[in-house]
Amino acid sequence: MNAGRSNSFANRRRARDRIENQTLSRTLDQKSVPPPSSMLRNWENSPKKLHLNFWKEPYTRLYQNIHISKLPISVTHQDIEMLTQGIYPDNENPINKIFMVYNDYYKPTGSAWVQFNHSRNASLFAKYVNQKTFYGNKLNVELMKYIPEEIQMDPLNYRVGKCIILAGLPRDVTKSYLEEYLIQKSNKRFELADVTREAATISDTSKWLILSNSSEDIYFIFDRIHNKYFDGDNEYKLKARVVR
Repeated sequence: MNAGRSNSFANRRRARDRIENQTLSRTLDQKSVPPPSSMLRNWENSPKKLHLNFWKEPYTRLYQNIHISKLPISVTHQDIEMLTQGIYPDNENPINKIFMVYNDYYKPTGSAWVQFNHSRNASLFAKYVNQKTFYGNKLNVELMKYIPEEIQMDPLNYRVGKCIILAGLPRDVTKSYLEEYLIQKSNKRFELADVTREAATISDTSKWLILSNSSEDIYFIFDRIHNKYFDGDNEYKLKARVVR
C-alpha cells in the first residue's frame, strides 16, 4: 500500500516536471554562454580597457612640474610655450610659470623647469613632448614633484623681461659708480647686483645684473647701453642682454 502511494506520487512529480520544463523552453529565449577566453578577448579590445591603459607610468604620477633638458641654448620662454601647441585647446594656457636654468656665468644651460596648472596637463605635456625633436635636439622630459627653491628664486626667472645681464664693464667698477652712470643715461634708478665670478679672471671686465619692476624701463636703458662704450672710454664696450 505504501509502495503504491509512493509510486503514484513519484509519477505525478515526474509528470509535473515535464510540463514545467516544456513551459520554460517555450517562454525563455535561451542563449549559449560564451567561453571565458572569448570574453577576455572582447574585454582586451573594449573602450573601457583602452581607457584604463591610457595613463601608464610615469604619466600616472600626480605631479604638476616638468623638467626639460637638451633644449637649444638660445631657447626662450616663448619657445617652450610653443611646445604646448596641439596638445591643449587653443584657448587654454596650461602653464603657470617657466624657470630657465643658468650656469654660474649666467648663461643658459639648455634646461628648464615648467610648472603647470594641473597634474593632468603636466602629464599630457610629458607624454607628447618627451623625445620630440625640437630645433634639432631630441628633448628629455621628466615629471617632477618639486622645483628646486634656488631655481625659483633666481632673479633671472622672477624678473623675466625686467632684468639685464650687462657685461664688459671695468673690473674695478663700483656699485655706486654704475648706479650714477645708469641714472645719467636714463634718469631712472635700478637695482644692481655684481655677478662677476672669480673663476672668470681671464678678463679684466665685470658682469652685473640690472633689475627693475618695469619692462619699459629695462628696454629703455638697454637701448642706451648695449654696444656702447662705457663712460666714453673706447676700451670697454658694453654687451647687454634682456632676460626673456
